[in-house]
Amino acid sequence: MNNLFVVRTPLQLLSAYIIAQNAGTENYNHLMLLNPRGAAIWHKGYSINKMSNDLAVWNKVTILQHRIARRSQLRKIKDRLADMRALLTANGPTDMVYLGADREFENQLIVQLAGNSSYARLDDGVWSYASPDRSVLAKIEFVLWAKIVHLLGGIPRTMAYNLRGGGYGKAAVADYLFKPDLLQRFSPKAVQIGQDLIHKTMRTLVPGMTTDEKIAGRKSIVFLGSTHVDKQQVSFQAETALLEYLYQAAQRADIQLIYKPHPFEKKDKLEYYRQRLPEIYFADFADPIEVIVYKYANIAALLAYSSSGLLYADAFADHNIKTIALFDLFAIRDKDPYVNNILAAAGVEIPTNYQSLLASISSIC
Repeated sequence: MNNLFVVRTPLQLLSAYIIAQNAGTENYNHLMLLNPRGAAIWHKGYSINKMSNDLAVWNKVTILQHRIARRSQLRKIKDRLADMRALLTANGPTDMVYLGADREFENQLIVQLAGNSSYARLDDGVWSYASPDRSVLAKIEFVLWAKIVHLLGGIPRTMAYNLRGGGYGKAAVADYLFKPDLLQRFSPKAVQIGQDLIHKTMRTLVPGMTTDEKIAGRKSIVFLGSTHVDKQQVSFQAETALLEYLYQAAQRADIQLIYKPHPFEKKDKLEYYRQRLPEIYFADFADPIEVIVYKYANIAALLAYSSSGLLYADAFADHNIKTIALFDLFAIRDKDPYVNNILAAAGVEIPTNYQSLLASISSIC
């Protein structure tokens, strides 16, 4: 089969890589990496670099740093679409397109340019299981832009585009998910990416990674950094107090506290934490947390405000691991009910006060 995998994030890449690696060597797999932040993200960390460049899995890898249809370059749209169509069909007709997400217009446009009118979706975290609908104005803008692109590009509209949230496209024929039992929306066909396939891939991926002896040497809990403070959803003072509390709780439980920075956290904030809280180990690994929990069997728990990494820790880890969501400790503005419901359904602990958080950490010992 001639397969096209279109991904925008490391988690989508991880989903695609597991599927492609386990699908058999007779397939022709074209990986298309999309990211407006630049190509550097696909080379940060051993596992991401390996997955995005593994020519034993991918027959062709394309990195697309700019949108195909750019509003600032309307006159070039026809030529750009023609070039993309030629690139996508160079190896013949595409049998299946796998989309990391089907909410973006460009992702769906690529399906058509590949000569298809349907696609399968890859696991993309919480929003693969349920997501908010677009506003009416956003839908109108989507439709108008699609009409402009199709008109200028001379492309007949042969596919039903998804105007709603992620996962609601009517042209989708399947969902490849790590935990299909968590679905809170309709799926035409939910296919589980089983733990046997996950661990088979991890056994080939992880051995090449450098081992951090400070992480490997002691039972630990990992706090996943986020942009909540940067977006003013949690105050700087509140997060600082939380980290101090977590460190004290970890010390009482004789556990090491590790902070895994988010790729887009503000550097000055992280530097302040390093100076203010030197007892916390700041591990700057760029690999996805799903890969990290498989590699380090001594990681006993993951803590985050509401990261998708909490969903899959037990699927990727080859040991028992506790997951704790911290968003109910704070009055986070615009807190999405989808996240709460899905994390709860996944068995993630959601403490509502510091006493219950301490009990969760203490129970790890």
